[in-house]
Formats: sequence, C-alpha cells, structure tokens
Amino acid sequence: QSPQAKEYFAGFGMGEAEKLRTEVKVLQEEVRGLELKLGRTPEAPAAEAAGEAARGAKEDPKSRPFDLLSKCTLFGALDEEQRRKLAGCMKEKAVESGERLVKEGDAGAAVFVVEKGIAECKKDGKVIRTCGVGDYFGELELIDDVPCAASVDAKEALVAWELDKETFVTVARDAIVANRKRCADALGANTGAIAELGAYARGLLADRVQKQEAKAGADVIKQGDDGEKFYIVEDGELGVTLDGKEVRTLTAGMYFGELSLLRGAKCSATVAARTDAKLLWVGREAFQAVLGPVADSFESHARTYS
Repeated sequence: QSPQAKEYFAGFGMGEAEKLRTEVKVLQEEVRGLELKLGRTPEAPAAEAAGEAARGAKEDPKSRPFDLLSKCTLFGALDEEQRRKLAGCMKEKAVESGERLVKEGDAGAAVFVVEKGIAECKKDGKVIRTCGVGDYFGELELIDDVPCAASVDAKEALVAWELDKETFVTVARDAIVANRKRCADALGANTGAIAELGAYARGLLADRVQKQEAKAGADVIKQGDDGEKFYIVEDGELGVTLDGKEVRTLTAGMYFGELSLLRGAKCSATVAARTDAKLLWVGREAFQAVLGPVADSFESHARTYS
C-alpha cells in the first residue's frame, strides 16, 4: 500500500478504514474483469502510453517536410543531410480554398511543396497546371532569378511547406541546376514533340525526370503491359518489337511510352535494350501535366513510326 493510501486511511476509524479497503478491492477486481473482457491486459495502459510516446516521436513536425522532400523529384539530386537542412528551415502554410500563394509578376520568394489539397497555377487567368500532393511550385523563379511566371491559388483547403529563397539558393540550387542541365541536354537532343515545348515547360520537365539504367538484353516495357511511364533515351540503343518482330531502333534523344499514356491503352510493343542504356522517365501525372499540351504533336509523330 502506498504512503498516500496509508495516510488517507489513517483518518478513519478501524472499522471504516477496513470497509473502505474492501470496497476499493472490489472495485479493482471489477476493473480487472472488465479489462480482461475487453481483451486488455494489466500491461495495456503502459503499452498504450509507450505507443503514444513513440507516435509523438515519429510525428516530429520536421519529419513531415523531410518525408515530402525525400519523395520529391526536384530534390532528388540532394543527399540526406542537405534534405534535412532544408526540412529544418521549412514552414507549414495552411490556406483556404481561393487563397493566393504566388502572384504572377512578383519576385520569387519561396518554393512550396504540397502536403495536402490541390493548387492551380494560372497564367493570364487561365489554369496551366494543377499541383497535388508531392508537387511543388516556385522553384523556377528561384533557380533562374526571374519574376513569377504564373499565379498559384488554392483550389481547395491546402497545406504546403514553404522553403525560403535564401535557404533554397544556399543549400539546394547548385545541385538542382547541375542535375537540370544534364536532363535538359538530353531533352535538347530531341527533335520530336518535346522540341515544341516552351522554355517554361521544358524546365518543368527537366526538374521532374528521373533516371533509370537498363542492361543490354533487358526489357524496359512489354507489349500488353499497363503503360505507366514516358521514357526518353539519354544514351545507348534499344529495339522496339511488335508481335515478336523488331520494327524500330531507338537512340539518344528519342522517346517511347507516350501512346499508352495519351490513349489510356496497354503498351503496343516491347522495348528492350540492345546495349547498356541510360533512360530518363516521368510518370503519368507529370506527363499529363507538362506534356499534355503537345499531345497532338505526339499523335502526329506516332504516325511516322514504321
């Protein structure tokens, strides 16, 4: 019995104290019976408290922006330490539907990464791009030191993480620019539909591409599979096979996978690496957001396939 309990019971007469002890014991037994009935063990409260503490540790506010940055293609060229530095400087920004985060023509002041909700990028009042969870905006103005090319409004209640210009430039810009140049060089070798993209769209695409390597003999996509990526050949040679017959060769600057994304169809052919190859790719959402405006050019180019 605890010192506090002994002190409490000392204030009663012998009979009253004994009676109270009996009642407390009965109540304790009833509580234990209920806990067992509910599937709880005596250790459960302590375990739950430990679980809450662990969840609290996991939900460190700065772990949220770090997780976002780790999945964000813009920051893919950064190492973990750099991403942690950025995450430590980011501020949570919650806005209601219709609120403006960036105004066209203003000086670029920050990069935003969307954690929840949808934002719309508007140029001259027209929506040119939609940003969902994991998407970002404001980076081009900080990379190129130019005024904001578009306004950005919350389409619905939105939570984003804001990274200030000074931190972005100091920690991230050089690595992002170097990676962007490598990707832009590969895109610049393209003479197809991508060549018709404006500078802004090409910058968006260069920031969103990811890299992939394919060993000689490996299939990159297979005929009949669901198409989920758009590929650009950075280096190497690949063969396109239709119903077992090779119909086309792909080399640096050429692309494939666009028709499945445009038409919502299965892959119409198999593409395999003839030599070790380096590829750039973007997923369905990035393809539709950035390359959707030149869909007709892709279709026209497809008619030239042999």
